[in-house]
Order: sequence, then structure tokens, then C-alpha cells
Amino acid sequence: MLRAEKLKTIPSVKIREYGSNSKRIMLRSRQKGSILLGIIITMVVMASLGAGMVYLTTTSTFQELFANNHARAYYAAESGGRYATARIREAYAQTTTAARDAILATIPGTYYDGTATNNKGNFLISALAGTTGSPAIVTFTSTGTVNSGFLQAKRLLNYSIQPANQTGGGTSAQTIIPPLSPADLGPLAGTADPKSIVSNTVSGDQGVTITPNPGGAKLAIVVPLGNSIQLTENYSVQIKTASPSQSKWMMGMLFNLDPNSAATTGFPDGYGLTYTFNSSSDDPNIYGTMPSGDLGSPMIILWQSVTVAGSQTYNWIAYKKLDGSPNPLPGYLTNTGGNYQLQNDAVALVAQVTRTASSNIIRVYYGSPNPDHTQLGVGIGDAIAINDTRLYYNLSSPPNIQWPVPTASWTATTDYFTLVQWDNYNSSVATSPGTGSELGAVITSTVLTDTSKYNGVALYLNASSMQPVDFFDLAIYIPPTTGGSGSGSVIQY
Repeated sequence: MLRAEKLKTIPSVKIREYGSNSKRIMLRSRQKGSILLGIIITMVVMASLGAGMVYLTTTSTFQELFANNHARAYYAAESGGRYATARIREAYAQTTTAARDAILATIPGTYYDGTATNNKGNFLISALAGTTGSPAIVTFTSTGTVNSGFLQAKRLLNYSIQPANQTGGGTSAQTIIPPLSPADLGPLAGTADPKSIVSNTVSGDQGVTITPNPGGAKLAIVVPLGNSIQLTENYSVQIKTASPSQSKWMMGMLFNLDPNSAATTGFPDGYGLTYTFNSSSDDPNIYGTMPSGDLGSPMIILWQSVTVAGSQTYNWIAYKKLDGSPNPLPGYLTNTGGNYQLQNDAVALVAQVTRTASSNIIRVYYGSPNPDHTQLGVGIGDAIAINDTRLYYNLSSPPNIQWPVPTASWTATTDYFTLVQWDNYNSSVATSPGTGSELGAVITSTVLTDTSKYNGVALYLNASSMQPVDFFDLAIYIPPTTGGSGSGSVIQY
């Protein structure tokens, strides 16, 4: 017999509670999954946006860097163009082909702002070439470079210039050789007369020999420049001189000269530049306060003659002794028992004057021919302006006139002179600035500055020994003037 089991009954209320709880559990589970998915999607979107922003920012930054570096490279190349153009103008202002070519040879190369290993930028001058037409045309390239590696930028500029047409209406360089013959020379008004002025020729080079009258007077022999030559700007002047038989000597030239002042005072205002071997008793006015221990030495003296209160006042400005070793003028400066002679042929003196409204800035150079007196050969030069290793400056026909180049451009092929570094200067009448290789070589004087008055030159000798003095190759160099900026024949492309 089957037993009927009684089913357990659950109230309907309980069933409804169970169903409601189950639905809530399922809803909560679904909500958690949706939030997680939303967060993941949001993170992916934000990451994508961030990556895009980084890319855009980085690209913009690099674009700015590239643009800046390219601009800097252009300016570096342009700086190179300006530098090379200035050097080319300087080269073509020289008076000889050798001097011009020596400067041109130094222009190509790389120039750094900083150092080669840690530079802020550089420019390279290359492909320098020129023509010999009239006017000459010089071409070159200037390449500016900034940074290295990934951020490196380069700009190349091509230049074509006409050096002879850079002065904007100014003048080109001139070398003037005034007449140096007895018919053209004579004493300045008010000064002593020479005994004679006669022609003299050595190695075909024609000069003059001047013999003074007794009395020991200073002789200033006027050199006619003509109305077309006005030494009112920067200029250089040179003379070659010797006194074969004098035991005491003082000969050279006067410059920045006022020829008219001699008529009043008996001697002109101006600067004197002389080879000298005298004593204080021979010309006490010029020697003045010079240290007595140096008076027995042969020397180069720069001195001045200035009118003060109607009277002539003389004073030494600076001097360099010539009795050192080795002999600065071999073959020409001889010493016999302390008796020095400056003899045979002729040695050169050059005065270079930079004129300003308030001062004259003066550099002095000297040179000499072949020591064997043959007036042949070239000698051995170097790139040092202040030593006594130099090329021979021989007499010749026609005269081979050379001029000192700027110290920074000095080379073995232009080394015809020695730049004077003064042993002493007179601080009461001048200052002696200068740096580096020109230390002690630059004299600044604040007298004789009026260019409308002080613009002449003259030969000079002291007649204390009454012996003849030889003069050769008086020459004047007037550098090119700019005359303003001008149109400028510079083509950059």
C-alpha cells in the first residue's frame, strides 16, 4: 500500500521574496561589468588622445628647432660672406700682386663660434676664385652650419663681388712717388740751405745726395706733392737713406708737416723719423729728457717739432736701439770700436699714420737690402712682423715699392719690414697702447692733428758732421677710402 507523502508547502510570499533577491543579484553583477568596460574604454580613448597630443607637441617642437637652426645657419653663412668680402677688399687694396695673393690665400677655411669640438656654429669659406679683368670679379661660397647629428642645419650661399667697386664713390689705393731730383727739391722757407743736391744712382735706382753747409743746422728739404695730393686721410710714407762716410748721423724724413710754419720759426712743425747716432750735445732740443745711458746707441727716433707760444719746441716721442744682437741691419750698420756707421746703398724707414679728429696713431717699420750689397736675391721672410727675419728690400730700376701689410695678415711673402717695438716712449707727449704682437709698437700723439695744415712731407738731415746723405725711393701710400656704403657690387645667391 502506497504511502502518500505530504508535500511541504512554501508560502507564496516567500517565493516572491526569493525571486526578488535573485533579480537584484543579477542586476548588480551586470552593473559591475558595464562600469569596468566603460573605464577600459575611457582609458583607451584618453591614452590615444595623449599619444596624439605628445606627437603633435613633439612635432611642433622639432619644427621650431629646425626652423631656428636653419635661420641660424643662414646667418652664419651670411656672416662668412661678409667676413670674406671684407678680406677680399683688403687684399685688392694692396699695392703688389704678392701682397694681394698672400691675403687671399688665408681666406678659405672653417671659422668657429666657440671651438671645433663644442661649437655654437661655424661658416666655411670655399671655392674662392677670381678673374683678372677690369674690374676683377671674385667668387666664393659660404656655408653656415649649426649643431650636429639629427638637429644639424646647413645653408650655402654663393657670392660674386667686384673688389674694385666696393667703395661707394670713394678712392682706390694709390702709391705716389714724388719727383726726387735736384731740380724738384729745395729747402723750406726759413730753414738752412744745403751746400748741394746732386743726383745719385745705385743699381739703376735714381736718388739724390744732399751735402749740408757747415754750422750744424737741421735741414728740411721740401718735397713738392702738388695740389692734387692731400695727406688729409690715413697714409704711409717711406724713404731709403744712408750716409756712407758719417761717423755721426741723423737722417730720414718729416711727415704731418706744415711747410708754412718754417717761415716764422725757422723750422717746420711736424713729426720726424730718423736713423740716428748722435749725442745730447749734437741736438739737445730733440733728445731732451731721453735717458743719458741710451744716447750712445744707434737708434730709430720718432720725434716732434711743434710751435708753442711763437717758439719752436722739439721733443723725442719714442726710440728703438739698433745695437742689439743679431744686427738688425746686417751689412749696413757697422761698428768699429763703438763708432757706428750707417753706410752703403740705403735702408728703409716707413711711417704709417692713422688720422682722427683728435690724434695721430703712428706705426713705424724698417727694412734693408741684401747684406752683400748686390741688390739681388729675395731673402727669407716669415709671418712675424716684429723680428729681424725678413725679405730683402733692394734698390732697383724701376723702384720696387713695397708696403707693410696689417699685422694680422703678415706672411712670409709680404715680410719686407720689421715693425718697431719701441724700447722707450715719452709719456709726457704720447701714449703707447697696442696688444699682442703690436704691444709697445703703436704710438698715439695728440698734436699736429689739423689735416688742413699738417699734410706735407720732407727729407731731413742734421748737418752736424757736414757729410753727404743719400736718399732714394721716397713714396707715399694712400689706402682706399669708402666714401659711404655705396651701391656695392656684391651678389649673393
